[in-house]
Amino acid sequence: MQDILRATLADRAMLEEARRHSFVFAQAHRASDAVRHAEAALAGLDLADAEAVARQATLLLDDAGWVRALLAPMVAALDRDPWFEPPLRVQREGGRIGAVLFEHPVLTITGSVVAPPARPADHLVVPGRMSVVRYQRGSGQILLWRTEVAGPDFRAASAPPLVPAGAVRLRDGLVRRIDGRTHAQAIEGARAPLAMITATIAADAAPFARDFDRASGRLLRVAALDHGASRAQLLLAYLRAARRVDAAPAFETATRAPAYFLRWAAMREWLALDARAALPRLRALAHDSNAEVRTAARATLPQVEAALACR
Repeated sequence: MQDILRATLADRAMLEEARRHSFVFAQAHRASDAVRHAEAALAGLDLADAEAVARQATLLLDDAGWVRALLAPMVAALDRDPWFEPPLRVQREGGRIGAVLFEHPVLTITGSVVAPPARPADHLVVPGRMSVVRYQRGSGQILLWRTEVAGPDFRAASAPPLVPAGAVRLRDGLVRRIDGRTHAQAIEGARAPLAMITATIAADAAPFARDFDRASGRLLRVAALDHGASRAQLLLAYLRAARRVDAAPAFETATRAPAYFLRWAAMREWLALDARAALPRLRALAHDSNAEVRTAARATLPQVEAALACR
């Protein structure tokens, strides 16, 4: 029993020491030359200029010395102490493990290790954001597909297909810009796990990611990238369920949101809450810039007008 107690106390002391070292390392990392260099490279960039951000991201990731300076201290700390906790947000999903290495208002840099897929992917994703990728370790080839930009008049029912757009041979140290607003990719023929560093650019993103069937190129589904718009949908649904008719200004504002799906979601909730108050904006949405919103509004308008006339 005493041996067990001593071992437990020793482990506790070791863990506490590792926690202290991890905290000190995190503070030093935030003030490191590599982090300061990245911040200086991105300082003053226009948050809305995706091309300028992509150029700077390419310069950063093309610099093998900067990549080593960013990663080497963490690798060495892990080698010295298995209990060390790097100051990173880590995510595991299937055969992929990734971590956020650097965050800035204009981009996020992540590192990931991906196991070679057991078989070719059935679905292909157009992720909706521009990115720059450094393949720190890679083999096989990148197969590419392209489609049209999802503009303000995007309509899922008539969305253009995804078509093949060539291939690129992978090699260690390859740096590529990928326009995820129009392109999908898949890596095939890899002989070992892939190690990648990716700069994902916030500016000029598409409203959503699109999932396509690989065999036919047909659009299968979309997923909103605007998390603020998605949260707004939930809040509007809550206001409608709570019968907050005094929240009409919030519904009216949301029917003018840049995200077309939020405009119609807000109108749908507003109609359920107070159709008479929502009617003027419903008439305006019958001339919306997005075809799906126009179609929905024009189909709904005579029903709402008829129902209100009977009251």
